[in-house]
Amino acid sequence: TRKIVATVTTIPQRLLRLAWVLRTVDWDLVDEVHINIPMVSLRGLAYDEAHIAQIHQLHEKIRIFRIDEDFGPITKILP
Repeated sequence: TRKIVATVTTIPQRLLRLAWVLRTVDWDLVDEVHINIPMVSLRGLAYDEAHIAQIHQLHEKIRIFRIDEDFGPITKILP
């Protein structure tokens, strides 16, 4: 069988909205959700580490990857 992995990235201002979106995922349909979050956004904004920790705790299938550089929308699949 094939593994189904959903990937996503976000900007600092939408980080809390991402938590809402993840609460709507049908976890029976995916094996993992990879969230690629740069250390700093393209606009130089930092991500709230406490919010990242909250998102990580929403489900055991969530994997968060912190990356050094923000490449824009392609960041969701590039790393």
